[in-house]
Amino acid sequence: MKQILFRADANPSIGTGDLMSFIHLAQRFMERGWEAIFLIREYELGLGLICQHFPDHFVTISPQASVEEEVTAMNRLIDTRKIKAVFLQINERPLAEYTGLSDRVFKACTCFEHHLPKGFNAVLSWNEDSSKFFDASKYPDTEFFLGPEYVILPKAYDLPENMKRPKPGKPQRVLVSMGGADHIDMTGKIAEKLSRLNPDLDLTFVLGKGYAHMKKLDKALSASGFCYEIKQNVKNMLEEYLACDMAIGAGGLTASELVASRTPALLSACYEHQINRCRYFSDKGWARYLGYRNTEKLTHGALGFEPDHTHPFVPRISQVVDHIDGAVS
Repeated sequence: MKQILFRADANPSIGTGDLMSFIHLAQRFMERGWEAIFLIREYELGLGLICQHFPDHFVTISPQASVEEEVTAMNRLIDTRKIKAVFLQINERPLAEYTGLSDRVFKACTCFEHHLPKGFNAVLSWNEDSSKFFDASKYPDTEFFLGPEYVILPKAYDLPENMKRPKPGKPQRVLVSMGGADHIDMTGKIAEKLSRLNPDLDLTFVLGKGYAHMKKLDKALSASGFCYEIKQNVKNMLEEYLACDMAIGAGGLTASELVASRTPALLSACYEHQINRCRYFSDKGWARYLGYRNTEKLTHGALGFEPDHTHPFVPRISQVVDHIDGAVS
């Protein structure tokens, strides 16, 4: 059985998207007969996620480990577990620092910066302008997969027949999902703004494992008079998207999931790197951008937004899995 090693983390400061996207990717490889192993730092949020999805398939390193110690740990796993491929997604440290990885494996990474170490066989970036980042001529042995359609989502999002929904009308069921950590509590800010608007809506708030403002949110909603439900650690978000009439979501993986599921969506960028992605989806007519960490544009008019799916967003991450599976075979 071929084995693939994933290196990613999750904690409140960087969110859960890195690790969750690799969990989705690992599931795709396992469907091809691979075994997945994760190397993560001992952050409480990351440990909670990996134990929920792959409790017997991970190895930990100290949060204080240096890059050199990380590389040593990866090379040790490559040797002892006979790893065939390594996939890195690192946002806490520059990817260019990760040199010295074994050349005996297929090396892939997600990279959202200009500096890329040589020696990687495949590079994945789903930023809307990622084609401007890399001079491919400098990396003749590297296969690049660039553009928003290469975002890592569960396999169900690849199937257009899964995305059928009734013709949009006046929204009644509205979903609020602001990512797995939401350490700035955009969920609470949106709940407060909706309370001031006082719309006649049924609200579902989906909270991630790292959400730390539950008591405050529950208290505010209890006093609002809304018909609402709070859900946490939802395993199948696609079901939630297809069950709502509209969603208000964060600009990370949630934004891509909403657009791929063709859900009428209002997007808020919670981190600066999400701004261009939200604007891109808005310019395409697939969603409406509310702005960076504010709710001023969350109005009655915005709640009537209808997306344009004449040319729908179609994820292509399966092409990356095909490429790596074929290259290693």
